[in-house]
Amino acid sequence: MDSRRLEEWFKSQLLPNIREDSIIVLDNASYHRVEYPEKVLKTELIKTVDSVWSKFITYEVDETTKKKIII
Repeated sequence: MDSRRLEEWFKSQLLPNIREDSIIVLDNASYHRVEYPEKVLKTELIKTVDSVWSKFITYEVDETTKKKIII
């Protein structure tokens, strides 16, 4: 597999078939890394992740009070 084929598969097979609020996690395989002309700045990416990640990570930690802590 190469990055071009992976990107085609993402667009044609994966994205149309997953929920909109899904999170996709990739490992560090060489074909996952693609150089784009307009690179996303790391700080912009971190801000974006910070703004949405709490929607997905909720843990119930206290059975007696049923508190939920968002990490």
